[in-house]
Amino acid sequence: MERAPEAIKAAHQAFFEAGANIATTASYQASVEGFVKAGHKNIEARTLMRKAVFLAKQARTASGGDQAKWLAGSIGPYGAFLADGSEYRGDYELSDLELYAFHAERFALLVEAGVDLIFFETIPNFVEVKTLLKLLEKFPDQKACLTVSLKDPYHMSDGTALEDLQTLLDWHPQIIAYGVNCCPAAWVSPALDTMGPSALKPFIVYPNLGGTYNPKTKQFEGQKEVSISDWVTDWYDKGARFIGGCCGTTAQDIREVRQNLDAYIKNKE
Repeated sequence: MERAPEAIKAAHQAFFEAGANIATTASYQASVEGFVKAGHKNIEARTLMRKAVFLAKQARTASGGDQAKWLAGSIGPYGAFLADGSEYRGDYELSDLELYAFHAERFALLVEAGVDLIFFETIPNFVEVKTLLKLLEKFPDQKACLTVSLKDPYHMSDGTALEDLQTLLDWHPQIIAYGVNCCPAAWVSPALDTMGPSALKPFIVYPNLGGTYNPKTKQFEGQKEVSISDWVTDWYDKGARFIGGCCGTTAQDIREVRQNLDAYIKNKE
């Protein structure tokens, strides 16, 4: 946001023009605390958080395409701030009060800047899920989606069963969809099978392109050529209505997802 704002705007615009309905702000790993530690003053840090929304708004205005377009404020887990890969383990031991204090300011800044939705993304820890829901309730008019990282197709990264997560989220009035993200694409269908029979809400899914995250290089290693578009009709049939891709996904991938889904839905009508 500070060093390459035009690149961020261009990325948002490219995904919109590929047919995406939602742009997630470049704030997944960002926080006021993180910017301050990087040498910014508090007021500068708050401005940078708001700028993430401003750039997405600019891209929406500039982009072509007549599909509905929404801005989602991205809030990653505390583990993303640690930058040690723990968003895929959930092994940090903070109290709910400590987690609340960490997330509260950036949540408020994104809401105040005018996002349409909040995306709680890659949450690995059930305590953190419950804490984020408490924070959400402080803004009763704000709707949100929540996705978790996975240990395997049936459990969150900290070992919590997906059925326990589902019980909590199905009944929360501000959560409009829930599901999984940044996991292998092959895990999505069994995860949806686990939650699907009793689901009260639509699912949201956006896996990565595989591989293992290396916290030292900050990259996924061993990624294979995976076409998310090959899976999307199955996910749709299992109740997913928000479908996309996470790490490694390009605008062309989203274009293919859009084309496959549009053709499939049209044929079902």
